[in-house]
Amino acid sequence: MTTEQYRETLRRMGLRQVDVAWMMGVTGKQSKRWATGKSPVPQAVHLLLLAMEQYRISPTWLRKHISDPIPYTTQERP
Repeated sequence: MTTEQYRETLRRMGLRQVDVAWMMGVTGKQSKRWATGKSPVPQAVHLLLLAMEQYRISPTWLRKHISDPIPYTTQERP
């Protein structure tokens, strides 16, 4: 997944970078690196977004099934 595809997928799905960071258990800064091209988008992120989009899995559903992987500030919390 390219940086452009990552940003477009987030836009299309109505997700924020911090939402993906929460789902993947990384910081919001790491998700920003993917969005800006400073780091490649991992295959696991690509597959998660693809599955979420194809099978219409909402972040709300994921929140019910994933415990908080890392602490967030109130500004970062999805």
